[in-house]
Amino acid sequence: MYYICGKDKFSTMKKLFEYSRPVENQDFVGRKSEIEKISTNFIFLTNTILLAPQGLGKSSLIRKAAAVASGKEKKLRFCYMDLFNVRNEERFFELFVESILKAISPTFEDVVNNLSKFFTHPVPKLNFTSPAVDGIKIDFDWVEVRRYREWLLGVPAKIAES
Repeated sequence: MYYICGKDKFSTMKKLFEYSRPVENQDFVGRKSEIEKISTNFIFLTNTILLAPQGLGKSSLIRKAAAVASGKEKKLRFCYMDLFNVRNEERFFELFVESILKAISPTFEDVVNNLSKFFTHPVPKLNFTSPAVDGIKIDFDWVEVRRYREWLLGVPAKIAES
């Protein structure tokens, strides 16, 4: 158990943080100038890269800056992808499509509709383990994916246009 000093007394927390999971909401403290810079980059659609060793809070910082930017610019949408265990192109494209669908589809019905609306080349196969959006899994015909790589990478722009 960790002890955190409050204004007038000590309070307790079960965990200070959980390694490999982003810190969110009231647990995120400090880094105001970095948050402001990154959120401004997001609002002005400036490509931004953060480089640092594992465990220094890059994901937490990005999520906090995204929340700030979303509060200022209501049309912004964020799609989060964890590429740490991606070892090949096939897994990248599966995760890419799954992440996009989860970001734009609040319900399973929306997943199906958005899949047929935006992903026409190559046609992905949808598998699901539960009716929740988190239970989706995408499969592709990899010969087709190799022919349509550039097209797939352009899908987020097509979604933004619509």
